[in-house]
Amino acid sequence: RGRKLGTSAPGAPLADGRPRGSFPSVARVSRTRRTGKSALPTRRCFSGRGDDAKRRSDRTNAQPYAGSWCVVLENMAETLTLLRQGQDSSFSLPAGTLVEFSGYVRSELEPKARAALRLVAFDETYAKTGAPLAEVASLPGTGASGWVRRAAKLVLPEGVGYFMPYLQLGGGKGRAFFDSLELK
Repeated sequence: RGRKLGTSAPGAPLADGRPRGSFPSVARVSRTRRTGKSALPTRRCFSGRGDDAKRRSDRTNAQPYAGSWCVVLENMAETLTLLRQGQDSSFSLPAGTLVEFSGYVRSELEPKARAALRLVAFDETYAKTGAPLAEVASLPGTGASGWVRRAAKLVLPEGVGYFMPYLQLGGGKGRAFFDSLELK
């Protein structure tokens, strides 16, 4: 019973006129909706540093895996591009909990570039120490590939305060597409 991230959802449009479940500018943080069925919040988008001369992130309707669109990260230079969710500490579960972040990744990358899903666990003092407690990444997508399911699994360590799922593209130039993202 996972919670879907970054997928289209039916319903009335949001207050700013975007369709419910749409992917706004990656620099904006989305609203959280909690249900009584899961400790995990449902989110409508990821957020990141935003676009610059080296990177771009957006949503596209070019060959999504499912639904009408997917997320795309593009590196125009060798750089690391990360889109994350949960920077407001909203993903919090007890130590010892197994968390799985999964989804489908399609890539159009030069040979040394890598696209992956990543989970990172932090304690409450992360802002002071700058070091995560634990992190794990899925097997990376490389080169040109069709849609492949990827997953990162992490048992939350003692002292965990919160965790964040990331979309990651680094090591070279190219584009990576992410769809049907889910936390379990």
